Amino acid sequence: MPNNSWITPYIFPPGKCLSLSPSQGIVYKLSDKTVIKLPFQYPVKALQDLEEAEEQIELSLQSMTLFEKEKKFYDLLAENPHSNLATRISTNPQLEKLGYTHGDLKTDNLGIDKHHNLRVFDFGSILHCQEEGFKEQVMEDHFKLATCIHFLASGIDPFAKARNYAEVKQITNNLKRGEGVVHSTASVFEEIIQAGWTGAIASNFSQLRQSVASAIGSLDWDREDIKPEVATAYCDVPVLEKQLSWLDKQEYCTAWKATGYEVPDENWG
Repeated sequence: MPNNSWITPYIFPPGKCLSLSPSQGIVYKLSDKTVIKLPFQYPVKALQDLEEAEEQIELSLQSMTLFEKEKKFYDLLAENPHSNLATRISTNPQLEKLGYTHGDLKTDNLGIDKHHNLRVFDFGSILHCQEEGFKEQVMEDHFKLATCIHFLASGIDPFAKARNYAEVKQITNNLKRGEGVVHSTASVFEEIIQAGWTGAIASNFSQLRQSVASAIGSLDWDREDIKPEVATAYCDVPVLEKQLSWLDKQEYCTAWKATGYEVPDENWG
């Protein structure tokens, strides 16, 4: 297969794909400093296998709906700017104030911005406090945040060597039972990390931030440094979308209906 155009109008070779497993969308490398994330959008075409067509429609619409949700959240962040979004630990108190939890905290969602500051990204799994499962997700985010703190302090991800889901589950259970070993280079955060892993956590992320500040001995540990910008690749996304016949969700649904397929109403969003 020469490219991944079978799941998106964008034509990139497989070697440019940075996604490691099935997710809400797919990420491609545009340059050494720039990536693009986009939803799945299977081409609209007649398929002999009705079940396959329905699956492609469902996956595409769900992916586009989640992207719309993520975009709305980025718009909310733009309306509520805060310097604490510079780092992962400081991101969560701000999300908490807005009534959200991240929903997908992991080392893969860490990045460096053009000023060399640490950033959290990928808000596709963001969950609001009024949504079902919010409290459980907050607990999960505390657990995963502890893993991120350990990684940032030591460079070691406890899950890095896991080869399958069974091993991931085993490592998770070991950490939750208090059997996880904090590397010596992260020892200053050992109490915080173990509390996150075992569930003996602070009542909220704001208190956790204070605990980190106390461990470091500095209240402004997450202050942003303005350093020279890193050059980024220019990408005219609107032009790229137009050239590649990208369809918005309504156009996509209309196109499938015109081909004779039913479109699930719950995904119109």
